[in-house]
Amino acid sequence: MPLKPVCRLILLVFLLPYSIVMAQNVTLKNFKQKNGLPSNEVYDIFQDKNGVMWFATDRGLANYNGSKFKKFELKDGLTDITVFDFFPQENGQVWCTTFNGKLFYFKNGSEKFIPYRYNNVIENYLKEKKLSGSLIISLAVDAQNALHFFMASGFYLKIDQKGTLTCISKIKLPTEEPRYFHYQKINKKQGIEYFSEQKSAFPPYVGIKESVKRFFSFKDVKVVYSERSVWIYPKNKNPFLISGEKSEPLESGEYDADHFWISYRGKGIFVYDTNGTVVKRGLNGHSVSRVFKDNFNSRWFSTVDGGVFYEQEEKIAKNILKGTYVHSLTRNEDGELFIGCYNGDVYKRNKKGVLVLLHRGLTNKPAIVQYYKAEKCTYYMVDETLYTDTGKKMICTGGVLKASDDTPVPIISRFGLLNVIEDVQVRKVDTLMFRIHDVSEHDGNYYCASMKGIKVSKGGKKYVAINNRLLNYRFDDMDYEPERKVFYLASLGVGVVVYNPHTGKTMYIDKSKGLSDDLVTEVYIEDKNTIWACTNYGLNRITFDKDGTFKVRYITASDGLSENQIRDVEIVNDTIYVATANGLCSIAKNNFEAIFDKRKYFLRLSSIAVNNTVLDTPTKQLALSYDKNQLDFWIESVAYGRKEQVYRYKLKGLHENWNYTSDRKIAYEFIPPGHYELQVQVLEDNRLFSDEMVRLPITVRNPFWTTWWFIIIVIAGLTALIYLFFRIRVLTYNKDIIRELLRLWVRKIKKKEKYFVFKEQGKEIRIPTNTILYVKSSGNYMDIVTEEKVYVMRCKIGDFISKVPDPLEFLRVHRSYIIRIDKVEQKTKKTVFIKKQEIPVGETYLEELDKIVF
Repeated sequence: MPLKPVCRLILLVFLLPYSIVMAQNVTLKNFKQKNGLPSNEVYDIFQDKNGVMWFATDRGLANYNGSKFKKFELKDGLTDITVFDFFPQENGQVWCTTFNGKLFYFKNGSEKFIPYRYNNVIENYLKEKKLSGSLIISLAVDAQNALHFFMASGFYLKIDQKGTLTCISKIKLPTEEPRYFHYQKINKKQGIEYFSEQKSAFPPYVGIKESVKRFFSFKDVKVVYSERSVWIYPKNKNPFLISGEKSEPLESGEYDADHFWISYRGKGIFVYDTNGTVVKRGLNGHSVSRVFKDNFNSRWFSTVDGGVFYEQEEKIAKNILKGTYVHSLTRNEDGELFIGCYNGDVYKRNKKGVLVLLHRGLTNKPAIVQYYKAEKCTYYMVDETLYTDTGKKMICTGGVLKASDDTPVPIISRFGLLNVIEDVQVRKVDTLMFRIHDVSEHDGNYYCASMKGIKVSKGGKKYVAINNRLLNYRFDDMDYEPERKVFYLASLGVGVVVYNPHTGKTMYIDKSKGLSDDLVTEVYIEDKNTIWACTNYGLNRITFDKDGTFKVRYITASDGLSENQIRDVEIVNDTIYVATANGLCSIAKNNFEAIFDKRKYFLRLSSIAVNNTVLDTPTKQLALSYDKNQLDFWIESVAYGRKEQVYRYKLKGLHENWNYTSDRKIAYEFIPPGHYELQVQVLEDNRLFSDEMVRLPITVRNPFWTTWWFIIIVIAGLTALIYLFFRIRVLTYNKDIIRELLRLWVRKIKKKEKYFVFKEQGKEIRIPTNTILYVKSSGNYMDIVTEEKVYVMRCKIGDFISKVPDPLEFLRVHRSYIIRIDKVEQKTKKTVFIKKQEIPVGETYLEELDKIVF
């Protein structure tokens, strides 16, 4: 493991605030104390296994999950308020060094801090050797849990798990005696850099009286810096100085596989190669203490004077003509890019990337640019004039609406006119009665894209529409691909339409098939297998396989484009140029592919609450009783620098459709008994970039009175009870006591409210059955009399009892009446009373009165 700086005390004092000066074309997001950090004086950065960022400051620790900071102080278990360094270990421990020298550690992914039990051993040894104030700058734990560390004083010490301290090497610094660079591997991931008197492959470090602040291995060299200089020591070669005389180095480390960085007090960071050449610099005016690359390939910069800076990896450059509405693009065979702007300006970007203004727009109308191989020149059409980059021009009254880009010579169109141009001369003119958006010539026929579809003139005859539903949309662009022998059409409504003029066959690619939007303004043919579609919501690449299948991938503003409305696209060598309403964006082809690489969001359930009680420990499944069915889930994921995270989730078994939310809390109330699985995924721009999914099996058990064993017990009990009643001759008093007992027991067991559902005047009505007083027949209709109102239903009264969910509660007492038993207030030999309403009992139903038991 690389060594840390020697004199951390220097970082605590004598630091003046400097103004922020960013590196060119880099946008940094700054986090300071006002954003949630404990302090603006930050020394180190670490990312845990959950993707959470940690920061060591002079006022404690803090972590950041992409949405909020959490602070930790002495009361939380830290051994000192000033924490310098993180040392993550192979065994999952993260060790921390402090100002007072007392170490502590925490388990990667946790927030519980544990003091090192042999801190007193270190303290006593330093006092004995008079090394007070000497800081630990490199630390590693071996497989036997022995602690190895190298100190700024030059001592390499080891403490085993029993607390026995051993000095491996000691060269008290500073010294003018020769000392040699060595490296001791401690575990698979960490090692200790230290000085020794024994010779090594590197030349000795001699002749400098200053204290060495740090040295570390990088590729085949040692990088060494002291209080006033930085040196590179190659193997078996003479060292050489790379820093200036008035620069004070503060920190250093690996920047990427081929470069390392050095920070200088108040001068930001410098990125070097192994030859000592500066390849990049940034954060001028700041004193940088750490550069850290996270799992998203973005960099974090901690400073001791300005908090933390975050630099998101940007795959799309958007600094060309920023703020200008770019309308059209084209390139010539020399790789020069021509740019037509909406205000009429025309630029050329040469192979060196220099922009040259070719024309300043006069009428503020869009400029159209197009290269034609047959004439080996670029036309740009603006201000009612056709220009070429060879110096020719032609007046074009009325202007130009579109110029063909799939023909050897220009075919320009506008409101009702079609002109074929050769060598800046009009060779053919067609006057038409419709607005022409684009023209393509194939097999001697002219195909026109219009407001009402594709029209074709065969053999110079009248332009007619093609009898095909897909070819009747508005089209703004059309290009012919000769190898596949098809037209690609940009429609405003159905995406990209593919049309074969030889067979008449058509197909379309819209949002349902993966396109980002159905409104397409431009298509660009890269080769026979690849086309690009400029839409109202992003740039799409469509690649075709031999079997006719295709794959769509698209980028939008969420991926780094300056706007979502795309006007044109052009590819020059390996760079994709994208015309937007806010300048010209560029992206390397390999970066376009990298945008769709699988991403890791560290998606997980951070906590679960059951009936508003948070579970103490995480669980891989939930098994709950019927009354513990109110569940709350808190989702955790990280994606620094992106917009607010969006999740899709569902409780499989309860609902099969996805729900979408940007809230980190998912709540379910009163989940019915059953087996379920909570599923959660992260979406970006409505797309899945990760296979990560939270899966939590959940079982809510049925109430005990609905279980088979309880039902069997109840049935057995009822049978025994009935038998006992028979035994004591209860039936001699009331032969219908069994029915009454069954009715009362069923009501006891099934307490859930029952509903009777029917239709009245075309409306579906649901009423609780316990509110029904009685039912009266009126021919093919019946009146359902409730406590509140009377409902009329088309139904025979004889069918009513079979339709209600609790038939034991109802009794027919007349050919025209059915009563609810528990609503009867009085009864006589020939009548019953419900709510003071007298209801007759028919002669054939008199025995039914015995079933009413008060």
